[in-house]
Amino acid sequence: MPIRVSSSRRVTNYDNDGWLDLFVTAYTGKSGSQRPANRLYRNIGGKSFINVLLPASALNAGDHGVQWIDYNRDGALDLSLTRGYTDTGGHFLFRNDLARSAARRSLAVRVLDRTGQFTRMGAEVRLYDTAGRILATRQVSTGEGYNSQGTQPLYFGLASMSPITLEVTFMDKAGSKSQRIEPIHPARYAGTELIVRQR
Repeated sequence: MPIRVSSSRRVTNYDNDGWLDLFVTAYTGKSGSQRPANRLYRNIGGKSFINVLLPASALNAGDHGVQWIDYNRDGALDLSLTRGYTDTGGHFLFRNDLARSAARRSLAVRVLDRTGQFTRMGAEVRLYDTAGRILATRQVSTGEGYNSQGTQPLYFGLASMSPITLEVTFMDKAGSKSQRIEPIHPARYAGTELIVRQR
């Protein structure tokens, strides 16, 4: 039976190693009797991806509506899934049980406009190390996914807790404008968010 990929794919860094991973929802089976056949591709140091999701995994419970969010604020991204291709359906929330030391290697960034509103869609957030090398980039989205809606903040898994520089580029009628914050010590934002308001 062929595997059909649904419309939900989400880039994430579920293990906080600094390399982006990919979760893909898929299903197999005939109409009316479809079952999930999902994939979780772990990024191996930027060189390759391997699927780490076994067929019997509990993460095969859903087939679309994918969202990664740190609902318990421990620094590890948790997974929300929706199952719609069965008579029973369902909505599932899986807690990421990443070790505490790894979970804390993360940074959540919330981007706001000058009045504190969520209107800066399209803004780009970049992280740099102390040598000026780019570590990661994310873009504030206008909306995400089929049968799901993403939320701010933007999440970054970090290879280390070393100080970093953050740069946000805003777009408006006058063009692009960037603002930088440095140094940032990620440990100071454990369990909370770094809020960046447009100047």
